[in-house]
Order: sequence, then C-alpha cells, then structure tokens
Amino acid sequence: MPTIELEVFKKLIKSSFTLSTVSKTQKTESALSEGSSTGAKKIYVLEKVADVNENYVLVKSRYDNNQYKIERTLLKQYIEDAGKWYSKSTNELLIFPYRKSNETYELIPETELQNNYPLGWDYLNSKKDTLLKRKDIRNKALWYAYSAPRSLDCYEGEKILVQGFSVYSSVSIDLDGSLFFGPDIYGLRIKEEYKDKTLLVLAILNSHITNFYVWHVGVVHGSGYYKFEDRFLKQLPIRLPQTLEEQALADEITNKVKQILDKVKLEQKTENFPDEYIKEYRSKGEEFYSIKISFNSNHKAIEPAVERDIEGRGYNIVIGKKEKPVFVESKVKADYVSAALKGKRAKKDEKRQILIPKSDAIVEEILKKLEEDKARMKSPSVAELEVEINELVYKLYGLNEEDVKVIEDFLRRF
Repeated sequence: MPTIELEVFKKLIKSSFTLSTVSKTQKTESALSEGSSTGAKKIYVLEKVADVNENYVLVKSRYDNNQYKIERTLLKQYIEDAGKWYSKSTNELLIFPYRKSNETYELIPETELQNNYPLGWDYLNSKKDTLLKRKDIRNKALWYAYSAPRSLDCYEGEKILVQGFSVYSSVSIDLDGSLFFGPDIYGLRIKEEYKDKTLLVLAILNSHITNFYVWHVGVVHGSGYYKFEDRFLKQLPIRLPQTLEEQALADEITNKVKQILDKVKLEQKTENFPDEYIKEYRSKGEEFYSIKISFNSNHKAIEPAVERDIEGRGYNIVIGKKEKPVFVESKVKADYVSAALKGKRAKKDEKRQILIPKSDAIVEEILKKLEEDKARMKSPSVAELEVEINELVYKLYGLNEEDVKVIEDFLRRF
C-alpha cells in the first residue's frame, strides 16, 4: 500500500467502533450472516405465476417447468441480488420448511409438514429422489432439509443486506423483514443499542470509504469483482457520533438516506406499474377486467406504440412485429397498458396479465398518480444524494481535502 494511502487508512481505523461492534450476529467476532444453501435451488426457488387466493399461490418450478399450487405460508419472498439501498422486488419464492421454536429455527417434522402443508409436501415428495442425491445431506431422514441451513435466525426481522460479490459495495435494507436470501448475500442485524444508527451504518456501507477499505484488505477476482464478506468487513471502521457536531453530520446523512429510500421505493412502484396503484381501487370494490398477453419472442425492454384502430373502434398497443397487438376501447386505457409494458423484459412463450379498471375516470386517476410519482423522483436524484452522502461521511470520519483526494484518485484507477 503506498504511503499516502496508508496514512488515510490509518485515519479510518482510528474509529473505536467496527461493524462487528454494532452487529447482532450470534457468531463471535463476526458481523455478517451468510445466507442458506438449499443444494437444489431449481427445486426450492419457485417462480410466482399468480395468487390463487389468500391461502394459496400458483408457482412454476424451474426444475421441471410445471406449475404447482402451494400453501402461501410455506413460501418466502426470495432475492439473489441485494441491490443498493432497497432490493428490487422479484417474482421468486422460496420453500421454507422450517419453523421457529424457542427463538431458534428447526426443520418442520415430516408428519407435521404433510398434515399442515399437503400441497407443499406433495411437491417436495415428488422431487425426493433428486433431493436425496445432494452430497451434503448426510441424514437421509432429513431429505427435504436445506443442504446448509445457515443464519435462519437472521431472515425474519429488519436487516441490512450485503451483496457478497461485487465491484462496488451494494448494500440495501429490508425494513419489514420479509426477504430471504441465498449464499451470495450476507445479512446484518443491528444491536438494539445501535438501532437508531441503522441508516447511518447503511450509508457508510454504501460509501466510498467502504470501497477504499475493502479494495485494500479484500481479494479481487476476475472482471474486478471483490468479495464483500464477513472476513473483510467485520473490522470495517464505523464512525458513530461522539460530539454534537458529529451528531449533526450523522443526522444529515440519515435524512439523505431516507430521501433515497423514498425515491427508490417510488422507482420500484413505477417500474411495477400498475400493481401498487390498483390495490387501493380493488380494495374499494372498483370493477376491473384483465387482458392476457402471450409473447412470441424475447424482449429486453418493451417499447410499445399506441395506434388508432383502422376501423375506429378503439386503440391498438403495438409491441413488436411478431406480437399480436393489444386492443382496448379508449385512448386512456391504451396509455395505461403502454405504461404497464414500457421497459419491461419478456421471454418467448411468457404469459402476462394486466388488470385494467373498467372506468376510464379511474384509469385517468391512476395515470395522474403515476406521473406525479415520476416527477417526485427527478430532483434531487439518487446519484446526487449519494454524492452528498459521501461528502458528509468524509467529514464524519475527520478526513481533509487531501485525504478525500487520495480516496477518490484510488477509486478512479479501478
């Protein structure tokens, strides 16, 4: 490490706190909890097709491409990418054959699983021969268990999520504790006495200081990827405020993180249009109808075009040369369907359903809310707020202009 970088590094590690100090992990001298490995992801991780009702979900198995109806309470929302600030919602669900008992998790007994979750049991049982072949399953009586059920206590509850393999730190927060994750993601729960500093820790983990630190102590792999895992992050210096001036900086950082989280949530809401927008109207009993689209080709990002029907009966949403146009009776509904498709990915033979309010007035209301949300996302942007957060984090760590230049110059070289 060059001398000028070493001097900055020494300044950073002067902090009396480390990530392991604020972590609630049960592992001694650790900070992060590694996600579980099922040993058969194509069996345990399912693609959500549709909600059957409040008790059941229709899913597609990537193991055999067949569809199954499974009990909702046996399924957990699953992610493979922590994302930055907030994880992007996915349609992946994880079969979780475990239950909480005396503050720990245990495998649901076979008889209980069969009685309480007969559909989930039937699905797993149909894959029993394959599950028994997993090399890490030593006790054949536990054939439906995960091959490495790690950190089960870290899944439920508020937690920070760290992408384990990345060029730059990619860290998000799961505020409602609904996300379950695999071995490529690490979970970080914050001790109760530091709970009010959770968003500050999130900001530090996403800052240039963390990248500077990990790039010096970590291991680089192909294509410039680093491992952001426990052995490299547990000693990451965390500067918690000790003075009124530092507390003011920490509060400002936290407020900007809150702004980012609001913007990222809005971004996800608009990207998943119209799902979140129609919930209010469906709960009020407004009438909807659905259109179903079956794609004949792959689309990286759909660019729909609205055209007046030749016969003047309504409007067509044109998706591509190989796709059948989608017909609706009004321009406002055509704009609604176009917004629901724009920018989305689609695979050949994929089927998609879009719910549309029967009332044009309701459609207009929803589109107006969509445009209002898009306007709120514009200024300041997430990128602008990230620049401001980095500047504040530098100040919190007591770095001067020369120190900051060393870090920025170092990061620019990679």
